[in-house]
Amino acid sequence: MALPKLNTPKYYTTVPSTGTEVEFRPYQVREEKMLMIASESQDERQVVGAMKDLIDACTFGVVDITKLTMFDLEYLFVKLRSKSVGESTTIGMKCTSCEHKNEIKFSLEDVHVNMNEDLNPTIELSDGVGVTMKYPGINDVMDIGGDLSDVDKMMGMIRASLDTIYTSEEVFNVREQSTKEVDEFVDSLTSKQFGKIREYLEEMPSAQINLDFECVECGEKNEHVVKGTANFF
Repeated sequence: MALPKLNTPKYYTTVPSTGTEVEFRPYQVREEKMLMIASESQDERQVVGAMKDLIDACTFGVVDITKLTMFDLEYLFVKLRSKSVGESTTIGMKCTSCEHKNEIKFSLEDVHVNMNEDLNPTIELSDGVGVTMKYPGINDVMDIGGDLSDVDKMMGMIRASLDTIYTSEEVFNVREQSTKEVDEFVDSLTSKQFGKIREYLEEMPSAQINLDFECVECGEKNEHVVKGTANFF
C-alpha cells in the first residue's frame, strides 16, 4: 500500500517590481534543508542561488527568475517563509542607548517593499554628462562575488546598477562596455558626483519592516528599519 500524499495549500502574492500576481506553495522539508545548507555556508552567492531555486520551485516555474530584482527576491522569499515556517519571527536588536540586546518578535506579513516613486533613475553629473540607473537583477548581484572587499562589492553594485552613460551627443549602454572602462569612468568622478550614485543605491527599494520598541533594560524608545533577508530567515 502506497503512503498517503499530503494536500499542498496554494497562496497568491504579487511581484513588487511588476505588480504581477503569482501563485505559490509553501516550501517542503527537502527544500528547507537546501536553504539551511546554503545559510550555514555563509556564502552570499550560495544563499541567493538557493533562494532562486526555492522561488522557482514554489511558484511552479511560472516566474522568470532571471528578470527578478533583488527586492523581488527578498519579498517573495519572505512570503514563502511566512507560509512555510510561520508568520512571526524573532530577532535580537541592540538598544541605541545602552546597547542591550532586545528580543523583538514581529509578523513577516508586515514586511513590505518601499517602492520609492520619487527615485529618479537619471542622474546628471555635469553639464551634458550623466548616467541612468536601473535596479540590479539577481544574476547581476550574484556576478559580484562573495569574497570581495566592501569597496569591491560597492563597485560591483554600482556597475550592476548603471544602465547607460550619456553625453550631449551619445548614449553608451553600460552592458556593452568592458568592466575596466566602466571602472575608469567611476574612478574619474568627483566625490560629489560619486555621492549622487551612492545615494541612488541607498534609496533603492528593499524588503523591510519598521520596528519600534522600548528597551527592556533602560526604557529608551528605539526606531529601526530592518532590511535584508538575513533578518527574515
